[in-house]
Amino acid sequence: MDSNVAEAGLPDPLHEEHEHLIQVLTLTQRMLQQLQLTSKFSNTDTTDALEAQTADEVAQEIVNLMRADQLHALEHVLRDPYFGRLDFLPLEDENPLRLYIGKRGLEESDSGERLVIDWRAPVSSLFYSFSGKGDYASYDTPSGTVEGQVYLKRNIVVRDGELQRVVDSFVKGQENLGVTDEFLLYRLAENKDSRLRDIVSTIQAEQDRIIRAERDRAILIQGVAGSGKTTVALHRLAYILYQHKEQLRADRMAIFAPNAMFVDYISEVLPELGVGGIKQTTFSDWALEVLEFAVRLRDPGRRLTRWFAVRQDAETAAHHEAAHFKGSRRLM
Repeated sequence: MDSNVAEAGLPDPLHEEHEHLIQVLTLTQRMLQQLQLTSKFSNTDTTDALEAQTADEVAQEIVNLMRADQLHALEHVLRDPYFGRLDFLPLEDENPLRLYIGKRGLEESDSGERLVIDWRAPVSSLFYSFSGKGDYASYDTPSGTVEGQVYLKRNIVVRDGELQRVVDSFVKGQENLGVTDEFLLYRLAENKDSRLRDIVSTIQAEQDRIIRAERDRAILIQGVAGSGKTTVALHRLAYILYQHKEQLRADRMAIFAPNAMFVDYISEVLPELGVGGIKQTTFSDWALEVLEFAVRLRDPGRRLTRWFAVRQDAETAAHHEAAHFKGSRRLM
């Protein structure tokens, strides 16, 4: 979308969001340039890799890694800063808060103004749980429950820094015709890819309850193939790491998938959500690595040949009989 949108007489919500997007991208670009300039002068590495590092060198290395993460986050914000807006008035306040929600939180470096709220923050749960029913809405925080009124819930699509779509799913005082389903179908139609994608902009209320459930609560997710079980589980992992970053570390976690193809299929979800360092592998590959490859896996072709042979040997027939019994009503 070009700079002539305001003069083109477009609907007011689109005009309003276009102006706000320009403001956010301008501030983000400025912060990115400042950080790049700072990194340019601090990344001169003169240390010998074989020499022990001093405390100052270790500290500088940590700072450099943090700057690299910030650079990556700002570059992502320039492409896709946020996907939703929520105007919320807490009971104790007089003016509604205008909250923009995105995959990563963003603060203006000089003023500290919160430009984008991370989707995992407590207040962001309102964007997913509020359906337009009832006069009040609430969300839980570590210090208690915050209650108030939602004035606006808006879905926004930004691609490569360009505003592409604005859809109001709730406006206080107006007849809301339930356009949420239409927007969901629009976003699902976008994600025709060979890899699994994040769903932060279209998380449904029941999915959000699973994602934000207590950390020490055992959860069983049931659903047919393609219903989103894996997607919800990955988003829950990203949420838990965000909420408990002081106690949990991504590099001490592992995701076991049934096969290498599945690992490749889900590989981009967590990095897209700003979560890196989690090992994604199969149990067999992990076990071989732990055992330092002292053993080998059996050839899966031999197993398939034995199970699907026209004439089975006595051992295979016994295994078949046991499998049938385990799946029978008699055993249940």
